Amino acid sequence: MKTPKQLPPCIRIIKRMMVCSETFQCWGGGTTEAPIIWLAGDTLTDFGFRDRDVVEIDCRPGRLVITKCEELKP
Repeated sequence: MKTPKQLPPCIRIIKRMMVCSETFQCWGGGTTEAPIIWLAGDTLTDFGFRDRDVVEIDCRPGRLVITKCEELKP
């Protein structure tokens, strides 16, 4: 099987990941638990995302679409 770096840009790769839970410290003490998805390393670089890139996240029920943007908008 070809790796993402060898595929033409029109090819989609679907990655399956688990939504996990992480405990965070709250201001004023206490903690809260929240769902979390980690995207890092080759998952991002193989598809053209680099350090300091600006992204837009289109959020819909059951779906997140991450798109690289030209600039940060207010």
